[in-house]
Amino acid sequence: MKRFEEPSLVTARTRSALRYLMCINRGNSLQHIALEFHRGWPDKDILSGSDDLLPHLDIVQDSEFKNLRSFRSTSLSISPGGARNLLSKALQANQLTSFDIVFPKEYASDFSSFSRVSGDVGERHADHLRGYDWARGAPSIQSLGCYGLDLGGPPDNLNDQEDHFLARFLATFPNLRTLSISCEFDDMTNYASFLVQILMLTHLETMYMRLVDDEACAQLRQAARDRGVQLMKLPDPFGSQPPTPREWPVSLGEYAGHRQIG
Repeated sequence: MKRFEEPSLVTARTRSALRYLMCINRGNSLQHIALEFHRGWPDKDILSGSDDLLPHLDIVQDSEFKNLRSFRSTSLSISPGGARNLLSKALQANQLTSFDIVFPKEYASDFSSFSRVSGDVGERHADHLRGYDWARGAPSIQSLGCYGLDLGGPPDNLNDQEDHFLARFLATFPNLRTLSISCEFDDMTNYASFLVQILMLTHLETMYMRLVDDEACAQLRQAARDRGVQLMKLPDPFGSQPPTPREWPVSLGEYAGHRQIG
């Protein structure tokens, strides 16, 4: 685990600028938000806590974002509390159709917004996902992204009767049709088995992933064919060639006049 370092002045100002921009009109002008940072974001949650410029005001918590349709990021890990500030009102209004979860790599010893659980990274990631229990089973969700999940060694619950905690989480969404997933893992066979488990517990139509054509994923490809799921290569948002963008879970006609951050 890396040692926690205070954000630089530039980072702090960038965080403030993004928060203020997102919260114009209490966030209700925004329908789509996409945020990407090439090296991730320093371990200071952009979507929770006070701001240095207005230390007595939690800008994001006091906003609504009730018209938000999607939040996308493959690199920005935010605390479950910060995600709840941003997404919960739109979820309650059945407006939110898509959001991403980026599992954190660092746990700051003095930063209370991230849960700290003894044990390996996989256990801490399970605790992180439990912080999203407020989103479970939301009928409006059609697309989810999960990035940076650490599978580590063979998880105890991949080969017994208990399903993996992420697979159980995904299975609660009745209308989930598209999943984008990127994991850290040591064993390719366990990675493929984990994805097969997700296919068996959900009703996906499309899954974006890495190593689609790897020999170890033969069982996964067969399971996808059996269930009518299309496997697609997950694009690198920071590659030399711009990736082909995934479709938003809304029709193109709905883009007109929409404001975005990204």
